[in-house]
Amino acid sequence: MDSLLNVNDSNYRKKTDVLFVINGIPYDPTQVDSVISTYDQKQLADAMFLSREKQSYPFYRDVAVVVFAFRQKNKIRRKYWKEAKKLFSDPNKTFPELLIDKETIANNEASKAFHLIKFRDIMYLDIKQNENGKQVRIWRTE
Repeated sequence: MDSLLNVNDSNYRKKTDVLFVINGIPYDPTQVDSVISTYDQKQLADAMFLSREKQSYPFYRDVAVVVFAFRQKNKIRRKYWKEAKKLFSDPNKTFPELLIDKETIANNEASKAFHLIKFRDIMYLDIKQNENGKQVRIWRTE
């Protein structure tokens, strides 16, 4: 667990009083390693550390949030799918960065690659805003 947070968030420094939230479920630090071991590391979507010093009420502890790609409900996937489709269809804008199964697709191939993926083949899809613009991330079913 420590290596996941160290790689993804430089604010994390092996704190002792940390509440871990994995895919929306809170866990005690003693449970974390066994819970994390049930997930495939290739499906890690995000890992971030929220320090209690930088948070306002109601945070009394440091919080580590870890999100693994999972089988999203169709309604949520379809919402992101429609939004991503708009992003990749507008010829006047620069296309967002596309990651499929954590592999970055070249900008000149991103739109074509996105349109080749079938909705039913997508397990998890999200759109993140980063400093360089938007990023569409897709994990396919295996």
